[in-house]
Amino acid sequence: MRTAIIVFVTFSLAGCLADERKQMAACKIKALQTYPNDTLAGGSPSRRLAEFEQTCMRAEGYNYTCEYDNLSDWSMCYEPSDPLDRLMHRAEQWLKDHRFRN
Repeated sequence: MRTAIIVFVTFSLAGCLADERKQMAACKIKALQTYPNDTLAGGSPSRRLAEFEQTCMRAEGYNYTCEYDNLSDWSMCYEPSDPLDRLMHRAEQWLKDHRFRN
């Protein structure tokens, strides 16, 4: 029974992190279109690109949760602004982290 509940919860939450990553990719594309001359130095966005990405993600309902020096290079630095969505997001992250552990 416990396994069935875990499987149900996992499938019901599936897609939250995927949606976040899709939105982050869309915001990165918008940032690069807005500032085409800025570069991704060493794989990290310039401060202007990072700030644009953060503003875009905020407009889409995500809060930035990492240290600012980390800029916005990782989609895992975002979580939903809505409390219920945030709870589901954290549950999905926890399940993902603990899925293959005993």
